[in-house]
Amino acid sequence: MECLSCGLCAGYNRVVVERPSGTELGGLCVECEERRFGDCLRRGLWTETDGCALCTRDVYAAMPAWYPETERSPDGLLVRNDYEVTDGTVGLCGEHLESLIESDSQEEERSPTLVRPSE
Repeated sequence: MECLSCGLCAGYNRVVVERPSGTELGGLCVECEERRFGDCLRRGLWTETDGCALCTRDVYAAMPAWYPETERSPDGLLVRNDYEVTDGTVGLCGEHLESLIESDSQEEERSPTLVRPSE
């Protein structure tokens, strides 16, 4: 699964799930989570309401963390990654989700190319 912010492999950090339909939109890698939110999401430092973590609008997409589940069987140990979306799962409104998705591509377009003067 690709990170919605940087486009690289998201790993099993967070998944971004559309709230109304439950459709997985993509992932959020550790690096992008830390760059955008610091350690607030990892430490649970957001208001657990049914609104956006960054404003008072309704949540459009939830961002639950993946968690591993292990199951022992006669064939060995099976490890699966899963997530759960609850009312307390951190989420973003449509506008903040768009800013998360568009931010990296816009930064690349706006950043000037460094040209070294000829010596």
